[in-house]
Amino acid sequence: MMATINKINVMNSMPNFLTTGLLLLTLPVLAQTDVELDLVLFDPILLSETGRFDDEGRITAYPAYQGLASLTRDIPAQEAEEDAVVVPDQEQVANYMARISSLEQEQGLFSPDLIQNLLALGNLHQQREEHEQAVAIFERADHISRINYGLYDAGQIPIVEGMVESLLALGDFRSVSDRQRYLYFLNEKLRPTGSIPALPSLTDMADNSMSILDQAMMLTNDYSQGPRFRFGEDSPGVAEIARYYTLNSLFRAKSNYAAAIASLIRNDNLEHPRLMELEYKHLETLFLLGFRQELIDNPHYYMTSAKITANQANRWTFLKRNLSGYETGVESFGRMLRYLQMDSGTQAEELVRTHLEFGDWHLLFGWGDAAAAEYEQAYARARELELSEEQIDSLFSPDFPRQLPLFSAKPNSREKFGIPLDEPLEYDGYIDIRFRINPNGTARDLRFLGSSPGTRGATQIRLKRYLKNSPFRPFLVDGKAVNQTVEMRYYYTFQ
Repeated sequence: MMATINKINVMNSMPNFLTTGLLLLTLPVLAQTDVELDLVLFDPILLSETGRFDDEGRITAYPAYQGLASLTRDIPAQEAEEDAVVVPDQEQVANYMARISSLEQEQGLFSPDLIQNLLALGNLHQQREEHEQAVAIFERADHISRINYGLYDAGQIPIVEGMVESLLALGDFRSVSDRQRYLYFLNEKLRPTGSIPALPSLTDMADNSMSILDQAMMLTNDYSQGPRFRFGEDSPGVAEIARYYTLNSLFRAKSNYAAAIASLIRNDNLEHPRLMELEYKHLETLFLLGFRQELIDNPHYYMTSAKITANQANRWTFLKRNLSGYETGVESFGRMLRYLQMDSGTQAEELVRTHLEFGDWHLLFGWGDAAAAEYEQAYARARELELSEEQIDSLFSPDFPRQLPLFSAKPNSREKFGIPLDEPLEYDGYIDIRFRINPNGTARDLRFLGSSPGTRGATQIRLKRYLKNSPFRPFLVDGKAVNQTVEMRYYYTFQ
């Protein structure tokens, strides 16, 4: 998802047939509206690393709250940025245009020698972010390629790939989808069905489908009209309609990730470096598809409702436990464990971590008994593989609680807004809170301990909802889930 560290408006990049008349929302920083709270980012650290306490356990002092948020994350910092790309100047563009004009005069308008020059010119326009010109150039190169080499030629692949990149930048997602399907068809036509060389086009299609979905999920509801209705009833808002149509992207992504995984398995390529990554991406699509209606209604909090009755809660638990994607995910974890067991280079800690994530999968769908059994199996495997006590503590009882799901961005998180974990942010304030994580992974007994000056009640309420929205991995002692109280500071900033 796209965002910057400054206070920004919601970026709206939707198919043309949805954007007509759509008004971008301008959000004043101090206006505590529901829309703004959809766009608040919470950045957690352990309170023990920041606060000072008196003899009665009350907080007496706070340090500055700048740039501390990712210090305790169990995630490696991103690599240093590459050197800035030099943008081609207009003279380079003019030189290629002159060369193309000369070739047209000497060899004709459909000379095959024009193709590479047009491709290079399209790339120059792309680097200059002149995407409309780039698309026009790529289309001409594709036309000349078909005239000279037939409908299906490998030389079309870089041309269509360039076209997809610029169409994506322009937000023309319908054309992106068409070109991606053609690219996959072209790869399959030129190479054996399910071949490894065709894998990049398949995974690119899936990744781009997820990008389209992410941008749609960033659209905010028009809360001024009161509670929204189910799609198909009364009159949903523009944002809900946009999300409804772009859910097709989620179905396409699921199918393409599954096809990519099947391709690698058919080719007996179980040690392919992307296989585990593709399984996790496939899991994300399975999980999100279980919440289709909730993603349409409110993608910022799709796992729970703000207020539900006991009957609604029982119905939701039943539905969640019987989602078709749950069983498919169980099969996916079974495959991942087999990959790791067959790979002689697998680290013992990675195998145990995957068992824990399998337990998390059960927990997310309400199958507590299955989760408990998998957590115990993970602990038994850790002992069998002779992990150190330090490794076991880090995996089963870490100081920093792990909120689920780990494979998909949570609301109000850096991942949701596309902000790297190590990127410094300018925070608006912080909230200190104590809560208990019970053996089912649910946050209970939430109690505010303090906050920075100017923090409003609406932001505190939003934090409580954030913590209750999705479960945590329970703390495990000898493989069994226990109650654990944690004290956290959540820095916040409005995006």
